[in-house]
Amino acid sequence: MSYASELKKELCTIDIEKDYSKFELLSFIIFKSEISLSSRKFNIQFSTTSLTLSRRIINLFLTLYNINPAIISKKQDKLDYKDVYQIIVEDCEHIIRDLNMLETTSFFDLDNYKPPFHNEEEKLNYLRGAFLSRGSINDPNTNNYHLEIVCPNILQKDILKEILDEIDIKSSYVVRSKGVVLYIKKAECIGDFLRYVGATNMLFSYEDLRIKKDLNNYVNRITNCDVANEQKALLTAQKQLENIEIVLKRMRLEDIDERLLGVINLRNQNPDDTLSELSEKSEEEIGYYISKSGLSHRFKEIEKLAQELTKGNE
Repeated sequence: MSYASELKKELCTIDIEKDYSKFELLSFIIFKSEISLSSRKFNIQFSTTSLTLSRRIINLFLTLYNINPAIISKKQDKLDYKDVYQIIVEDCEHIIRDLNMLETTSFFDLDNYKPPFHNEEEKLNYLRGAFLSRGSINDPNTNNYHLEIVCPNILQKDILKEILDEIDIKSSYVVRSKGVVLYIKKAECIGDFLRYVGATNMLFSYEDLRIKKDLNNYVNRITNCDVANEQKALLTAQKQLENIEIVLKRMRLEDIDERLLGVINLRNQNPDDTLSELSEKSEEEIGYYISKSGLSHRFKEIEKLAQELTKGNE
């Protein structure tokens, strides 16, 4: 089972007070259903491949309105061949009216519909229902953190975004062929979302995986940095050895400044060492201490001398 499926399974087990559960059902209807009018009767139809979600929807109708909707299971001919569950609620105008979904006596306009929120709990249940209906989340083990909810229109996106803004969860959106996609990219914000909708167990799992992943990434960055620094040090040492070779070939030892001779001997004795390592060995190997910056300055003098000797013999 995918991480998203596990998350939705946990969310479907959350107990909700009856009055607040209306807003989860309202969200299911807005985000997951088709409302039709036939023979002057309203009908609602849901379609999902999740048996857990099907049970959640049916339980809400039973609890709130004492209605046991019809459910039909169909086989898919494509994709992953999962069963598709169709939930049908017929002659349900009283439900639509109770949820304040009718603008007039017999007209429902989804593009202009705003839920009648009165408190934070209602907004929380509406947001949870939207995610259960058309939400998804990447497994935190993957390369990208990503949580999204596909909204049926711009207005519903604005409503959800306003709820997220109120609890300081940063989100963005993009319009695609499947709808208006409201998404969260920041790892900490996704964790806050899971905490807000009540996914306690999956939150612990998410944070544990995220911490391990971030730690591994940090270790890899440090390792890569160390490797890069080591390669840079080796290249620098190789260039210094080349300059030293030019100087020794084209000058007599007695003509070379004693300050530079000590550094030349130190480098020739330790061809792969960094400047820090050469500095630590300097007093023991050449009889006096030279700091890292002092070594750097003298190697620059040797480089300049090598360039002058090379230029002079061209």
